[in-house]
Amino acid sequence: MPLNMKLFPIKFPLMKSKTAILVLLILFFLAKPVHSQNPFQPYFGMGLSAGVTNYTGDLNDNFSYKFSKLAFGAHFSLVFNKHFSARATYLNGEIAASDAQNSILANRGRNLNFRSNISEVGANIVYNLFGLQAGFLARARYTPYVFLGIAIFHFNPQDSINGNWIDLQPLGTEGQTLGSGKYPEPYSRTQFAIPLGIGFDYKLLNNLDIGVELGFRKTFTDYLDDVSGTYPDETLLRANVGNLSADLSDRTLRHNVKLHSPRGDPGANDSYFYTNIHFTYYFYWTIFGGRFSGSKHSGDCWAFPK
Repeated sequence: MPLNMKLFPIKFPLMKSKTAILVLLILFFLAKPVHSQNPFQPYFGMGLSAGVTNYTGDLNDNFSYKFSKLAFGAHFSLVFNKHFSARATYLNGEIAASDAQNSILANRGRNLNFRSNISEVGANIVYNLFGLQAGFLARARYTPYVFLGIAIFHFNPQDSINGNWIDLQPLGTEGQTLGSGKYPEPYSRTQFAIPLGIGFDYKLLNNLDIGVELGFRKTFTDYLDDVSGTYPDETLLRANVGNLSADLSDRTLRHNVKLHSPRGDPGANDSYFYTNIHFTYYFYWTIFGGRFSGSKHSGDCWAFPK
């Protein structure tokens, strides 16, 4: 059943905006071009990736690989000096977990379950550890790298009941819709994240690299799984929101949890990962116009001679 990707208004706390601005400033100064006697001529490439997504949070706080889901992505890279490149990325994947399979036995009685699509766009600065030659045809056979960036993503936690997947955010399963001042505000399903990670590229052909990458996304929300704080007043929830909200809030077998007893751990935000294999195809021309030599020395390109 396709996930409901309806966007809610974005409500970012001031601290999140400051963090995003700080990351962008760091990336700007890291990416400042380096001038030398042999200036580096930028080139660019495009690629696709496939792998798995996973997450850490209240339903997978021991990070079990059994909850990994298939994911895919795309990227556009601009290599603008021997160590640095800029990269725009897209990711579409899924995260999921279930207390029934939780490795922490004490959490199984909670009986919660979720899945969520992740749709992400981002911008990264990539640092190539060994440095690259002036032309992409002369790039190193293998290149380890690290990256840091900023991203915006949309998620939509769901739980199943009688075989139907239900969007959880509108139900306010922790009392977000009760508005009494005792409960948290409804969370936004569109958030900022900070991607960072490591990777390794191998020159497969003159124009083509194959690589592997492990990417971590630091988020600013504890609701990727719709679980964070405490159990709300079930009577109020049934009266003001409905039976479905109450039933999905407390899924314990006996339905006898105490009011405001812990449902999750609000002390740690959730995060997610994307581990992938990717291909990048490099082009013989630059986006700045003109022809590109693509070799170790200046001169004509065999594909585009002067």
